[in-house]
Amino acid sequence: MSESTVFCDWLSMYQIHSNSGELPILNDGQVIKVSAPRLRQCADLDSGCIVYGMAGEEIEYTSASRMEHEGSYETKIQLRCDGSKVEISGNLGRFGRPDNLFGVGVLECVEIANRIVTSLGLPPFEVNAKRGGFAFSQSHTKTRAVITRVDLTCNYATGSTENASRVLTVMAGQAPKRMGKNAAPKAYSNGITWNEGSRRWYEKLYFKADDLGKFASPEVVAYCRDNGILRHEISLKSTELAERGLDDVCGWARVEEGRRMENVIYGRFAEKLHRNEVSITSLDDIPGRIGEVAASYYAGRDVWRDETKTKRTRQMWRKALLPFGIDISQPPNIQHFAARIRVVEMVPAAVPHWYRTEAA
Repeated sequence: MSESTVFCDWLSMYQIHSNSGELPILNDGQVIKVSAPRLRQCADLDSGCIVYGMAGEEIEYTSASRMEHEGSYETKIQLRCDGSKVEISGNLGRFGRPDNLFGVGVLECVEIANRIVTSLGLPPFEVNAKRGGFAFSQSHTKTRAVITRVDLTCNYATGSTENASRVLTVMAGQAPKRMGKNAAPKAYSNGITWNEGSRRWYEKLYFKADDLGKFASPEVVAYCRDNGILRHEISLKSTELAERGLDDVCGWARVEEGRRMENVIYGRFAEKLHRNEVSITSLDDIPGRIGEVAASYYAGRDVWRDETKTKRTRQMWRKALLPFGIDISQPPNIQHFAARIRVVEMVPAAVPHWYRTEAA
């Protein structure tokens, strides 16, 4: 998987500036939503000029006292400052762009966040992280910037809309082997989620052409449909980030074996997709007793819950069948089986030469 395929699709973070004096209070400490095009008209994000003179319609004020995550169809960033605590949340990599088909990494999103908050007269998120072209100022307070949510994303090409639909049908019967009963997938009209409702992390896989929003260009829409692009997202929440040492921006500046941290962390969650790259065209490809178990499962028998066999035997069957893309721990479903007649390969999608990830 190339370094350019994994990017950050959402970032939430905050910092308490305890030694900075009272900061400008925005909207009585409530949430505001800033629209990228209007912000650019009233402020130069690179120069960091203050934009308090905005007309009321340029910033959307809300009465919400807590951050509310918006859907991927919007490009607005949510901010809050109560005089000491500065918060920001949103798809920063998409800010000012018509779509989020491809994006940028976590550190680049932090840079975008700092341009936005400084343009509003607020201090930047202070961390001590240096890597390559990234250099953030060291904090002189006892607090630091804390990351509370990161969504990592990778696009996969299946070759056509039909192939994408087949993959989703098959994947609806797959569960991550690292999880227990909560890992069962939930299927929706154009995608699947795993571990939904967890306070630590969850995953989703969906057909990206149906989720581009109304501003995507015809070229982007055609690319997604013609190539059967599936989007796989992993949403890491505060507890998971803290335990992995990734609630600090410095954690995302680490490099392991020459790989960016986005790729390292994403790779640890994507095993089910890599497993499904190995598929079958016939039950005859599965030898011996394991082939008989697969045939019985395909016939609709729930072999995983067959109490006439020991738990150890059933676990052995599951382990042997996983490389063939069969997870007998999931209830048998004839639609899943029909979709496996044809082999579909999922390939990480490279950024097309004509695509731009910079804001207009």
